[in-house]
Amino acid sequence: MELLRDEEVVAINDVITSMKALERVLRAGAEEAAESEDAENSFADRLKGEADDLESKANRLSKIVRELGDAPGGPSDERIIFEQASLKLRASISRDTEAALTTSIANSRQNLATTARESLPDIKHETAREIVAELAD
Repeated sequence: MELLRDEEVVAINDVITSMKALERVLRAGAEEAAESEDAENSFADRLKGEADDLESKANRLSKIVRELGDAPGGPSDERIIFEQASLKLRASISRDTEAALTTSIANSRQNLATTARESLPDIKHETAREIVAELAD
């Protein structure tokens, strides 16, 4: 059993973890927006679309990790529960649900962008590098 993991795989898995966390926050935000009387339905649809796009990209990166001989990562259940609860609490106490959701989601997007920028130097796989570079912007 190999105890040391390849730096590239670790870097890609860090990005996958952040992507999946943001994807779940986006889906929770879409649910909140759909249930809210003051948020636009198109806002919920945009959040769902972004979540679907992230899920697709995370699946592509997960496939690459498997090709490199490892298992793809993901966020802990605790992280997901905390981020979703935080998002729902902010939305429920705000007079402007859409603005509250936008602020909360922006923080998660920033976390993903930071993780992508920090991971990029260790990623050599061309397709993975392209996906991660796009997320780092």
